[in-house]
Amino acid sequence: MANLFDYLKWRGDIDLCVSPLNEIDALILSEISYLDFSDLIPEDGISLKDLAKKFFSDARRVIKPLGLIIPDSIPVIFKFAARTRRFEKIKVIAFESDTDPSLSKQFSATAFDTSDRCVFVAYRGTDDSIVGWKENFRMSYFKTVPAQLDAKSFLEKVALEYPSAPIRIAGHSKGGNLATFAALSASREIRERIMTIYCFDGPGLLGPIADNENYKALGDRIRTFVPENSVVGLLLSYDEKLITVRSGGKGLYQHDAFNWKVNVNRFETLPENSQSNLKTAKVIKKWLASSDLETRREFCETFFDILQSTGAKTLTDLSADRFVKAREVLSAINRLDKEKKRMMADVLSVLIKESLKSTSKTYLSND
Repeated sequence: MANLFDYLKWRGDIDLCVSPLNEIDALILSEISYLDFSDLIPEDGISLKDLAKKFFSDARRVIKPLGLIIPDSIPVIFKFAARTRRFEKIKVIAFESDTDPSLSKQFSATAFDTSDRCVFVAYRGTDDSIVGWKENFRMSYFKTVPAQLDAKSFLEKVALEYPSAPIRIAGHSKGGNLATFAALSASREIRERIMTIYCFDGPGLLGPIADNENYKALGDRIRTFVPENSVVGLLLSYDEKLITVRSGGKGLYQHDAFNWKVNVNRFETLPENSQSNLKTAKVIKKWLASSDLETRREFCETFFDILQSTGAKTLTDLSADRFVKAREVLSAINRLDKEKKRMMADVLSVLIKESLKSTSKTYLSND
């Protein structure tokens, strides 16, 4: 089965003015937005072809590790796409990145002029930072988080800079959540210019999405893609009109978009009812459904305070010295007061119990 690289081989020589931007193009631009383009974007923008030359001429930038969970294929797809007729003239017109531990914020976005008179805004998904993951968890008990407010602000700035251009918005993982939030919270003038919102396996919003007053106007323009064994994309409240994509990855690796399968100019899809709901998703959803906002808040804040007390700033840091870090985490838990220690034990026991239930059901269904 073919992937994003095969798509570029098949369609890379076809200009966007001949074959308009599609869902696979949107995913490729969303993946490119994971890269750090700080100090590389001039005021009047830069083509992907020229940006790639600048990016890959800087050895420090090229060898900079993306982290434990970010696919190494991202710089490769950027270099490949920038050499194709389809992508080389696309201009990067704005870039913003801000990680602030004091606010538990991890945000980045890239805006493109797609050479079809449209603006494309792509939001980066969660990076390797513990701060970024803490902000993700905060989405389960805060109505808004700092990255969502930054996403709205970035969209407003781009829309103001290009006042007559139609707008497409996209993002993978957390970026999909930011894309959806920014679109639904935008002014009426901006909402009327939005053509499509692409959410690629991104978590939903805290409250029922259908209750959002702007969802009725924008709902038909939201396209939510998830792999069959989606975990991230089925958390919180999401758009019910899911498009299920066939993935070559196993389990959680289905979230990696480089495992998603394509067919000419669209994804290979599965029937609506093909969601198998991986046991991990069931466990997390069960806990979210059974816990109030205060329980979620107290557990997550305590848990991430413990992780950060080890001195680790990234998942890579935790992984590199995992046995030492595990001892430090256990030591930090032991130092908690009785109430917090009991709360941690209660939540972890629920998660473990639900995980065991789900696992036993899986084994029984396979007999």
